[in-house]
Amino acid sequence: MITRLAILIALAVGLAAAEGSAHAPNFTDHSLWPSLSGKEYFLSQKFNQGRVYTWAKPGQNGGSRVKGLSPHDAANWLIDGKAAHEVVFDSDTDVVFPASEKPYTISFRHEEWSEIYRHVTVGKGCEFSGGGDGRGRQVFGNIWIKQGASMSAQGATSYRGNQHTFVRNDNTESLQIAQYFLFAKTAPEFSVEFLGKIRVLDEFRVEVGRCIVGENSEVLAGRNAGPYVNKEGAIIVLSGGYWGKWCNEWVNDVDLKVRGGLIQGGLPERPLIRDAHIGLSFRNWKGLTFNDEFKDKRDNNSLRMVSATFSEGATIRGITAPGSQATLVLSRTVMADDPVDVKVKAFFVSDSFNRLGDPFDKKLNNDGKMGDAAFRAVFDSAPRGTAAWFSADTKVEGVRFDGFGAGAFLVAEAGLVKRWHKVTFGPKNIGGQAGVVAVLPQLEKGGYW
Repeated sequence: MITRLAILIALAVGLAAAEGSAHAPNFTDHSLWPSLSGKEYFLSQKFNQGRVYTWAKPGQNGGSRVKGLSPHDAANWLIDGKAAHEVVFDSDTDVVFPASEKPYTISFRHEEWSEIYRHVTVGKGCEFSGGGDGRGRQVFGNIWIKQGASMSAQGATSYRGNQHTFVRNDNTESLQIAQYFLFAKTAPEFSVEFLGKIRVLDEFRVEVGRCIVGENSEVLAGRNAGPYVNKEGAIIVLSGGYWGKWCNEWVNDVDLKVRGGLIQGGLPERPLIRDAHIGLSFRNWKGLTFNDEFKDKRDNNSLRMVSATFSEGATIRGITAPGSQATLVLSRTVMADDPVDVKVKAFFVSDSFNRLGDPFDKKLNNDGKMGDAAFRAVFDSAPRGTAAWFSADTKVEGVRFDGFGAGAFLVAEAGLVKRWHKVTFGPKNIGGQAGVVAVLPQLEKGGYW
């Protein structure tokens, strides 16, 4: 006998298919994909036949953490639209959490199983959480988070496999979908393209593969994250896109370490028609001294530290469309609640203030006000500028640098900038090109100089 629930589920699954999903995106439906150029790598990707698990009880919570139904119980799932008899997640498993007018949460935290998926679709009304310290998630396919849905994970969400994939967030606000990101594709040419606004809480590591920030999209790395791009990795930002951090790191760690990898604006198939941006924190480039009551806890505030390092043959380049003036821009991040930046209009404005000293010490941070009066007296008047160091084998072409502090654009060899091609310095550099460029053969460990 066909139950009312089965009918409702069948209707929900059919509606989800019509509205597109991570495993059945319906790329030809212009109403679902109005901005496709037709040259996205993920468009031509074909996947082998897998299995589709659909949560059979949308509107009802799942997981012991939220005192819901057991996600281990096959009775709570459909597989390929039929009753499931077992629950097996692996790299050929697609997961769908259907839309529901009644909000519900599916939590895989504390469920003690390996979270390995191919495609993941999170429908309106669903909050999908999971992962765990030392466990995280492995994703081999696409992720589509619909408007009114959310997704998060403790630990690392790693992007794997030998496919071009996408991560799409339909919400207008930025979603923090993981604690860490790890890109570990099987070869450097495979990519993950991010559509919409995505952020991570902490680390951002590009080991193998390409992290592509789609047109007019943004990807934000986290606090104390030490993001890096290794020699088989790349961060590529398309027209109108932004990659940076959701907070300004005054101290603690370098924003971006490119160790033989690639930072690029545009692609040969999709060259820049609008600027693409890489945001870097501003630093104590001037070596100001902070004599405040907590100096013993954050004495590195008085040390000069760079926001980015480029070494081991790293490449930075912009690929511009014929006739366009667009370029790849590396510049300092503007802060929404920084007293210096309140009236500044910028392409991207971070929504968190600076992290000073120990971010988890409320007394030190003065309950979010970040510093005692003696510290703020110096900090609030500090000239805002970022800093970076470039090894002698760094290659640069088609890039504009802006917002650097005087003497804080550090090159390992004199004459290095002259060897680069189509490089310009913007009007917000303190002292202009002549004022920001300085020779420093080697940084100290930790990014200090």
